Amino acid sequence: MENKIIHLKDRSVISIQGEDSEEFLKSIVTCNLDLQDQNSLSGALLSPQGKLMNNFIVFKKDHKFLIDIHKSSTEEFLKKLSIYKLKSKVLIEEENELSVFVSLEKPYKDFQPDPRNKELGWRGVGQIKNISSEKMKKYEKKRLSLGIVEEGKDIKSGEYFPIEMNLDYCNSIDFYKGCFVGQEVTSRMQRRGKTKKRVFPFRTENILTNKDDIIFIEKKVGTVIKTIDDIGIALIRIEVIEDLISQSEKIIIGNDSCKIEFCYPQGYS
Repeated sequence: MENKIIHLKDRSVISIQGEDSEEFLKSIVTCNLDLQDQNSLSGALLSPQGKLMNNFIVFKKDHKFLIDIHKSSTEEFLKKLSIYKLKSKVLIEEENELSVFVSLEKPYKDFQPDPRNKELGWRGVGQIKNISSEKMKKYEKKRLSLGIVEEGKDIKSGEYFPIEMNLDYCNSIDFYKGCFVGQEVTSRMQRRGKTKKRVFPFRTENILTNKDDIIFIEKKVGTVIKTIDDIGIALIRIEVIEDLISQSEKIIIGNDSCKIEFCYPQGYS
């Protein structure tokens, strides 16, 4: 069992409970929180200007909402919750005894399918001890290959709009749920199709670094966001992605030709 479970040591768990907990969260996050104890949801907290501040997975267990979030984002997220809490009757705590685990091969007790993409396997929150993290790199490469972005790990808070980061493809935004922070900007982008750039996954044999400019026919068309070995993600102008896929030999990074094999993230149309 231990060899099949990956401990995500870079994740934290925050619990939110109390009689106002569901309404409190519904009013600020992008997902609808229609949760039973048997499932999970992907969601995000945006700025009032519609930029992605934090994205996370939400579980519900024993009348608590459990937020699975990157460790580096925990302090900022807690501060934001404290600001929005006002007079809501909620208790917000960091659960230092809990950890996040994934299995790419099969589900275990209390594990739920990853709500962002079924190819990411199953995910759970618990107190399992002595679990190896040797397959974490394998998991991260799989995540990038699907075009799934995590704030705190791949990008900084407040850098991009959630649709640019494919959160709509990851079931992280419910455009019909009602109000949430940043809803007006996000809904307008979705409704008008105003998104000019999106994250696309790629494979390459070249060595690339984060923030490398991607040049195609003498024009900058995108930026590398993250790479792990031969797998990566880049923010690309949507209008050129078909040409990049069909004419990958014409891509330039720096002053060098660089063959990058781009593909579409699941859900792209």
